[in-house]
Amino acid sequence: MKPIEIKAGKRTRILRTFSNSLAMRYRFSAKPLKKDDKISGKVEVKGSNWLFPRKAIIQKLEANNQANKRAWDTFYSIYVTPECDIKITFSRSRLRLKPLFIAAAIAIIILAVALVWLGKNGQL
Repeated sequence: MKPIEIKAGKRTRILRTFSNSLAMRYRFSAKPLKKDDKISGKVEVKGSNWLFPRKAIIQKLEANNQANKRAWDTFYSIYVTPECDIKITFSRSRLRLKPLFIAAAIAIIILAVALVWLGKNGQL
């Protein structure tokens, strides 16, 4: 994603997703446009469970931020309201499915070993 510049006090949507039922972790950094300014403000994370909105999560705006999209957040948005002019830069988003992938890999390895063992013993 390309960087987003936001004026002080302006509530701006920096991300919107629709119809993605996967859990995700979004990371973004905020840098002041003026050298002497300090990062402050708020991050508002809004999600929904299918069509039913969930209560917004309010976080403090910092130099490095993270917002977690839960599974089944059909409508998902992140809004930022800074207290100084800033530039937002997104890092690469990550799926939060690492444990699922590890479990699937283990299951495939066990299945492969079982098939080889059954084939060697003439049971296949």
